[in-house]
Amino acid sequence: MGLRSCSDEVALVAGELVSNAVCHALPASGEPAGRSTAWLGLARQDSTLVCAVNDPSPEVPVLRDADESWERGRGLRIINALSSSWGWSLPTSAGKTVWARIPVGRGPSSGPGAVRPGSA
Repeated sequence: MGLRSCSDEVALVAGELVSNAVCHALPASGEPAGRSTAWLGLARQDSTLVCAVNDPSPEVPVLRDADESWERGRGLRIINALSSSWGWSLPTSAGKTVWARIPVGRGPSSGPGAVRPGSA
């Protein structure tokens, strides 16, 4: 099957990963830039599409319980719900890569997708 079957999931997951990088890993405007770049990559592997965002922060993502009163903080829950697995590379002084695997040719996975770093 083609990638159209998962295009909505890919768009949501990519948007959440990029949003997390912008909000949590890149300096706010007016702060010294340093290495203030992030990149997004997509790669098809077997029956999944891997969406990955590299950012300069060594801080790892944390899946938290959602509080309905919060306006933000649900991005990783969305990623977890739409991906078959997700995780991050071990952080270095250059930052980390957060990734998610989206199934191609079928709907979102039925179970939680979080995995430990380095198990991709």
